[in-house]
Amino acid sequence: MSLSKIEEVSGAVYLITSCPKLQDLTIEFKLQRVQVNLFMGLEMEMKFMKFILASAPVLKEISILNFAYLLHRSDKQMMDEMK
Repeated sequence: MSLSKIEEVSGAVYLITSCPKLQDLTIEFKLQRVQVNLFMGLEMEMKFMKFILASAPVLKEISILNFAYLLHRSDKQMMDEMK
């Protein structure tokens, strides 16, 4: 399902609202682009980014924006850890 196609989203909404006994629903998206702002390189942020990288097989673009005065690690060190 593409969220950019209104007819596909409308069809999914109709299906969900037409099934009053629906108990489980799994929706999977193919993550293609990620933008992270104010990344500081903290341990939990690194774990989250590693999870994103490992879980997104069709990822085409990732943009991580940070500010030098907020960093706890060097840019190169963070990139090496994520690789």
